Amino acid sequence: MRHSGVARIIHKFTLDNLRSDFPNVTRIHLTTMENPPANMMISHRIIHCKAVVSVFLSAKELEEAFRILESRIPIACKESLPPVFLDYSEVHSLFSRSLKEEDLVPERFLIQSWLPITTCKANLDLLQRGGVKWLCSYPCDTMRRVNGSSGSSGVMGNSDNISVSGTGPSTSTFKGFVSLGTPVFLQSVDNGKHCLDIDIYGTDLSCAKNHVLLQLKEAVKALPTGASIICCLYADESLWDGLTGLFDGFTPFHW
Repeated sequence: MRHSGVARIIHKFTLDNLRSDFPNVTRIHLTTMENPPANMMISHRIIHCKAVVSVFLSAKELEEAFRILESRIPIACKESLPPVFLDYSEVHSLFSRSLKEEDLVPERFLIQSWLPITTCKANLDLLQRGGVKWLCSYPCDTMRRVNGSSGSSGVMGNSDNISVSGTGPSTSTFKGFVSLGTPVFLQSVDNGKHCLDIDIYGTDLSCAKNHVLLQLKEAVKALPTGASIICCLYADESLWDGLTGLFDGFTPFHW
């Protein structure tokens, strides 16, 4: 459709809707999905690099897939406080308390799939309208060490603060872990394939595995009967090997 004017029409439609629905937005950032040329890598500053892991799960293997993925979640993760799906009042206050934005979001850019957006209220509202699911937790291995540091220790807290009582320190706050799951959308009318994008913020592999499983389970609830799913993970490069191993034995998907 290049040179047919379609892109210009889409561009105008997007801007018109932004002006009418989000009058507080005064500046936008347009981007393209491409492999940057070498000269761009030199002349531009890289904000962040994300690893992409894509897998195809057919309808008939979903139940078995969940069983296998469950078995690959570390025991310590299962015994810690479970991740929580946030409502949007919690999303707006997520980075205003002890959960530090700079620990999870590089330079305040919430890079969803390939689109970098800031965490301002207008952008969070856009994600809300799109039905994005926010899941929040704390690193499982850290919480496990806290629980195991003393037989008399107890853990009390909410989604962004953990207080430890016992012989250990009186208060300890850990870096958080967040994932965003898109609503499933139809990728192909012919074969009934649906897509799910999961964006992962944080570097704890145990949390990453748990979040992927929970986001998948949540997304499958909206799948039509007999539909298959393409799951695309976008995560910190350090999680590449671990997330690839999580789906070892499943069918990779290549666009």
